[in-house]
Amino acid sequence: MSRSEITAGLSELLERHLSGKTCVWGREVSIETLGRCRPDYLSVSAYFGKLAGLSDIERAEVAAYEVKSCMADLKSGHGLNAVGDLNYIVGPYELMMEVVERHCAGDESMPGGEWGWAYPLHKDSRSLKTLRDMPRYEGQTEGWRLHWVTPGRLAAQRPQPIFVYLWALLHSCHGQGSSC
Repeated sequence: MSRSEITAGLSELLERHLSGKTCVWGREVSIETLGRCRPDYLSVSAYFGKLAGLSDIERAEVAAYEVKSCMADLKSGHGLNAVGDLNYIVGPYELMMEVVERHCAGDESMPGGEWGWAYPLHKDSRSLKTLRDMPRYEGQTEGWRLHWVTPGRLAAQRPQPIFVYLWALLHSCHGQGSSC
């Protein structure tokens, strides 16, 4: 499978996951005040009931997601934008394991603890005896879902106030359809 097919499959799995949550999300969200950085996906989740004051909205959680199909994609220089309260890399299991091994071996160019991970897992994977038997992900979506391994570490303080993220989401969603 090609990088673009794997990326498309990962994106579809992530969109399916985000659509099932109570959040506002968008693709390729450009955040002007952060040097025009553009995470692949950005979501804002808030759980404060029917009525919310301005101070409640500031407590909303911002998550940034970067979709990476392989090590070459990860090292391409096109975005690992850790701009949210939570930051995730969505990629194949093999990529996650390679990054963890290289990071543990001292390769400081590899993303570390500020990133959480999500990888595709097939519904039949529960019956596997070892992870080596896990089916290889090649862009499929039928029967697959994302498995969230580690939570992205909460940033001490998000780089911008919540309204900056909401404005960027609103701007990015203009004309994109159902993700807004």
